[in-house]
Amino acid sequence: MVIKQRRGQAALEFLTTYGWAFMVILVMIGALAYFGVLNPQQFIPERCQMSAPFSCDGQNYILRAGEDDNIIITVRNSINTRLNISNMEIRNNEGNYDIECTGFEPTIIPIDGTEVIRCDVPSGSHSDLQLDVAGRKVRINFRVSYAEVGASDDFTRTLPGEIFANVEEASP
Repeated sequence: MVIKQRRGQAALEFLTTYGWAFMVILVMIGALAYFGVLNPQQFIPERCQMSAPFSCDGQNYILRAGEDDNIIITVRNSINTRLNISNMEIRNNEGNYDIECTGFEPTIIPIDGTEVIRCDVPSGSHSDLQLDVAGRKVRINFRVSYAEVGASDDFTRTLPGEIFANVEEASP
């Protein structure tokens, strides 16, 4: 009978050792996930894209979180006509462009020039756009309405754009 107890004790020690090793591995994976090492979004580069005749000017775009969330983009006009951006709308999570920028100022962009456009996000849309947490990378789909300077309102066009960037904390 003594032999049976030794075999059982060896099996139990074997399973306990491997159980502790398995627990350590689970704790390490949990710690890596908690600190964001396993988050693939941190490896995707930031970008801003707009359809022609506009383009985002370099890395000049900002997503800000805070009391007044806002989106700031430096837009370049790439055609030989002055363009008037009259409106900017943001798409919500359901896919509808129903978030209109508050405090948006119509902007005229000169030929081959750049202008900064700013969209203040309405207070009810913070969590819908995920702009409520600084440091998080989010994707914002927007569209701008524009026309050539001097053209009637009947010739207003709309084109899409997208920003994928880190949300910055607004300075106090």
